Amino acid sequence: SRQKVIYYVMSRLSFVTGHYKSAISYLSKLTSAKSSNERTDIDNYARIMQMLSFFVTGKTLSLETISRAVRKTLAKNNNLFRIETLILDFVSMNNKHIYNKSLIQEKYAALFNELNQINETGTKEEKLALEYIDLIKWAGMQLQK
Repeated sequence: SRQKVIYYVMSRLSFVTGHYKSAISYLSKLTSAKSSNERTDIDNYARIMQMLSFFVTGKTLSLETISRAVRKTLAKNNNLFRIETLILDFVSMNNKHIYNKSLIQEKYAALFNELNQINETGTKEEKLALEYIDLIKWAGMQLQK
């Protein structure tokens, strides 16, 4: 479990600073590590970060596979947070628009606004979920590109 936490911290640091190859490497180690019932939150958010890393790097073939797996894994929880649904929908609806700069910037702006709204009006659990990945900072960085 300690190893998973270390991989998660390193992948999060790589993810929010835009080093997606490193993030994917750490996330692959984390998601392939021996499964346990503890820290499923880390496993779930690692999968979300991995999916977003593939999205940003434009690896659409890997993205389709992983987004289906993430949706299936998170659906088992039967209680998705708004941000989880928002991110899953964002990726699935914009997968084909990755290379259209102006359109994807509009989509990032809408995502950024929705994440900020959740941060302001969301439940304590939703706000904590936002912090697991620091999605607001990530979306803001995507807008600056």
